[in-house]
Parts: sequence; structure tokens; C-alpha cells
Amino acid sequence: MNPRQFTRLLMSAALSVGVGGCSVPAPRPEPDRFNPPTDAVVIGDWDDVESSVRVGASQSEMAILEVKRPDDRTAIFEFLTITDEPASLEVHRDHFPEDSGSFRLNLRASVGTFGDAAWQERLIDRVSRRLRQLAGVDVAPITEP
Repeated sequence: MNPRQFTRLLMSAALSVGVGGCSVPAPRPEPDRFNPPTDAVVIGDWDDVESSVRVGASQSEMAILEVKRPDDRTAIFEFLTITDEPASLEVHRDHFPEDSGSFRLNLRASVGTFGDAAWQERLIDRVSRRLRQLAGVDVAPITEP
């Protein structure tokens, strides 16, 4: 083997080690940002909350997994989205449980591990819309958004 062939062999070996042997996988992209939960206030009847959440969840492509009622003024709904993301909606009323009629209801939605503002707003919009449709009446047709 002459010196020129040896040099070519050495260069190609160094190049293959440099390109393949020292490569590092690209880092995983980090989320653009963390989206905090979305809050809203709606006037509605407390006894219509669960049915309104069922309609709103369905229209937002979510399934209800669990409903928690830690006290007489709070309901927490746990969901799974169509893309297998966890989601939750907390509904809190300021009035006393023995009061009836339409009152101020505080909603707080959280979708996904890092938050998804658009999906959170959609869930709150659908639930709020249904609560407004049922405010002060016993029944109302379900309308598409």
C-alpha cells in the first residue's frame, strides 16, 4: 500500500467515525409555553351543572372519567380527551346550597399536561352555553355550537 492509498484509507476512516460515531441525537423540543388553566364566570342553575358538563364534554371531544364533589359548593370533573390527554373542569358556586335558581358559577378548565388554551376555552364555552340555555327552565333543546 502506497502512502497515498494509506492517507485515503485513514481519511475515510476518520470521516466515518467523526460523522457516525460522535453524533448526538437532537434534543426533544420543549413546549412553547405553559398555558395556565382558563377561568370563566357564568350565571346558571347548580342543578344543571352535571348535565351541562356532559353536553359540553361531548361537544369538546372528551369523555368524563370521574366526578368529585368535595363539598356542597364544588364539583370537579375529570376527563380524557380524544387524544388521550387528561383534562379537568372545576365548577364552584358562591351561594349557599339551600338557595335555588340561577347564580354565579365559577369555572376553571385545564386540558393537557402543559395546558391547551384553545381546548380549555372550547370546553368552557360549550358548558357555559348549555348552562345559559337551561337557566331558569326545566328543559331546553341541545343545539350545536
